[in-house]
Amino acid sequence: MTDGYPDDVPCSFGAYPRLLPGHIDWIHVLNGEQPPLLDDRFVWLELGCGHGVTAVMVAAAHPRAEVYAIDANPAHIRFARQLATQVGVSNCTFLEADLRTLANDPETLPVSDYIVSHGLYSWVSPEVREAVHALLHARLRTGGAGVVSYNCLPGAATMAAIGHYLRTAASESRGRSSERVRTAVEALRGFRDSGRGIFASSDGSTRAALASLFPDDSEADFDDLAHEYLTPHWRAFYHDEVVREMDGLGLRFVGRATPAHAFAALTVDESMGRAIEAYADPACRETALDAMLTPLMRMDVYVRGSRPLAHQERAEWLRSFRLTTTVAPERLAEPVSLPLGRGRLDPALAGLGGDALADATVDLVRFSEVVAEAGYDDAAAVRTLAVWSHSERLVVSHPRHGVPDGERVERFNQAAAQCVRRGQTLTTLMEPTAGAPVRIGAVEILVLQALRAGCSPSEATLAHEVMTGLGHSPMIEPPERVRAAVRRTLHEVAPRARRLGLLGAESTPAVAEV
Repeated sequence: MTDGYPDDVPCSFGAYPRLLPGHIDWIHVLNGEQPPLLDDRFVWLELGCGHGVTAVMVAAAHPRAEVYAIDANPAHIRFARQLATQVGVSNCTFLEADLRTLANDPETLPVSDYIVSHGLYSWVSPEVREAVHALLHARLRTGGAGVVSYNCLPGAATMAAIGHYLRTAASESRGRSSERVRTAVEALRGFRDSGRGIFASSDGSTRAALASLFPDDSEADFDDLAHEYLTPHWRAFYHDEVVREMDGLGLRFVGRATPAHAFAALTVDESMGRAIEAYADPACRETALDAMLTPLMRMDVYVRGSRPLAHQERAEWLRSFRLTTTVAPERLAEPVSLPLGRGRLDPALAGLGGDALADATVDLVRFSEVVAEAGYDDAAAVRTLAVWSHSERLVVSHPRHGVPDGERVERFNQAAAQCVRRGQTLTTLMEPTAGAPVRIGAVEILVLQALRAGCSPSEATLAHEVMTGLGHSPMIEPPERVRAAVRRTLHEVAPRARRLGLLGAESTPAVAEV
């Protein structure tokens, strides 16, 4: 344990698009706030970087930026440094350190334009949270952006109860954290099956909390559950509690990192709007909204030195962003999950958007021109883009941050395939034009790499390649499921990958194992 946090099982190998500089700037502008005024030489600092995947992606996508990432777990930092070496990024520094130690000597870290922290605030001791506050206060420059995620009340109230029972049951068993939490989950199964008390609730937050313990079609991820629940410091917060802390550091709340929340029409209905208008304090309004939407988690964006944008300034900023679709254009019209539930976009507008975004990466101005010709105004265009970026069907970046290093992007994608073969769930690739992250399954990654290497595009040959690649990996699937996944990859994923440049030049040298 590190400060009570499980360190005997690996945490996620995930990458988090909402921590990327372009997305953070997008949230600023959607909410009418001046983003950090930067060129491509910005400083990006991550507190609690896990395996460092997001940090390596930022370094590869922005080769002139300085990237720093910190974690107290030696295994996490060891993997992160190996990944950075494989990818060939030299602008990324990983520090194995306790944030409390760094907070006592903050000058060891650079003054930063972006400081981000995901999966940390709700899981660490009060002393470590104070260290996060101290580093935000000391190292975030004026005009810089901070991002913090946390488990959110009242939606996470059921998670708090589940966590208490899991920790109690796990304390009575021995072994690795994942095995202890597996035993604890089985003990809870009887409670779930009784259908009483909190297990009888039908609200969305309770269903979501229980779904991670008892998924319908697979086994629970016990490594992930150990990281979520076994720390004795687990805590959820009301939004206004966190805002008060940030206010004390000189940071102003900009908005949630989820883009749809920037638009009232996508977030509240008429009765909800009337209810929250009773609160004059914006933090109280946000907290009241959480009581109605009941999210389990929030990721919030803050700024030091707020400067609201005038209407024309906001319009000019919006039109300067780049758009990268991570799905096939025809999928943009599919229903999306929004704060008010599942929603469907105007089919005509969605169709126009698909046409405008046929190329992997386009300027927002081009998108606006196409939809304007059909009679839609800029507000409708931007709201539609916010919905797509909310659902991660589209990634937003900004040209002033520079262009990715194509060789480093390709090496990252090769490294991801190597990780899959080792049973490490690094199931994200990078799109080469803007460095946008593309979430993709383990089988799909191996199929795409085989196709790049010149493998025959037959289902049988590719299924054999995948099964050989997975070997004894814990991600191994039954052969019939592998063949089905290969078939889907060939017919659905490969065309999208080709459009995104993920099946590009075959001459790039292979990545050496570390």
